[in-house]
Amino acid sequence: MEPLRRVVIVGSSLAGLRACETLRQGGFDGGVVLVGSERHPPYDRPPLSKKVLQGEWELDRIHLRKPEALADLGLDERFGETAVALDLSDAERGGTVVLESGERIAGDAVVIATGSRPRLLTDQPSDAHVLRCIEDSIALRQAFAGGGRQVCLVGAGFIGLEAAAAARMAGNDVTVLEALDAPMSRAFGAEVGWAMAAVHEDEGVSIRTRAVVAGFEPGAVVLGDGTR
Repeated sequence: MEPLRRVVIVGSSLAGLRACETLRQGGFDGGVVLVGSERHPPYDRPPLSKKVLQGEWELDRIHLRKPEALADLGLDERFGETAVALDLSDAERGGTVVLESGERIAGDAVVIATGSRPRLLTDQPSDAHVLRCIEDSIALRQAFAGGGRQVCLVGAGFIGLEAAAAARMAGNDVTVLEALDAPMSRAFGAEVGWAMAAVHEDEGVSIRTRAVVAGFEPGAVVLGDGTR
């Protein structure tokens, strides 16, 4: 088997970064291409629903590595470029990653480290927010700013309740919809979930369980029982 000369890593978040670092730490001195659809260098996502969303942190605080440390890895950085296909027609020579621009990047090995994406609801309005990347967090922060809005969040898990706290801190009326019997029950069980939810309710957040979203109307979320 011929030694690897170039590795293409798709996904520029923590897993992709770790793959780059592991290659270098293992002595690989060939080419490493890091492809990421976001224009930012690798960053930590959990603060997006906490300190960044609340406006307490600037973006440089969530970068996973300082610029000089990233430069020391000697990467071919392709930030802001989306991979849309993987061509394995010549699998003996590795694979070829196809970018949205049409460019093809061949590698002796390809690592897929793309993570996940938000699950959209059926007929979700185009102006409804999701929270996964920096731009999502900034857009939500701007929407919450100034207070006085009626904010409806779907999902009473970690991210949903953290976003609810940020919205409430900004002075908005906040309702959280959860399809299960209790908030955060999958992670902690119903008893602990309700105890954690009580902290949010004490701050004025309204939490509704067994609330299944059936559709949307202008300015309203329609539940399975017909309530809005």
